[in-house]
Formats: sequence, structure tokens, C-alpha cells
Amino acid sequence: METSQPDDGPTPEWRSAMIDVSDSTLAELVARDDSALTHCLRRLADDLAGPSEQIAGFNSAL
Repeated sequence: METSQPDDGPTPEWRSAMIDVSDSTLAELVARDDSALTHCLRRLADDLAGPSEQIAGFNSAL
């Protein structure tokens, strides 16, 4: 009994949705664009300046 998968050619390269932002400042990230990441960072930064909208953390901000 064969249990292996059929060979459909090379395995496609996996690409992560994660990006490396370690060289960027928070201000640079917020100024980049109007993405979900930018929106989340703005909410987190606003919360640090003075809590107005309660968020449980980064995942909740997304």
C-alpha cells in the first residue's frame, strides 16, 4: 500500500505575510500608508498618549 502523495513537481516556495520592520521607527511605519498595520499602530500609539479607546492588545487592534 502506497501512502505517499503523488509527485506534482517541485514544492512551491512558501511566503510569509510577516514583514521585518526592525529597522523602522514607529513614526516611519505610521507614515507609510493606510494599511491594517498602520491603523493598528496608530491606535496603539494613541493609547499610549492617552487612553481613549480600550484595546486588549495588538491582535485586538487589528
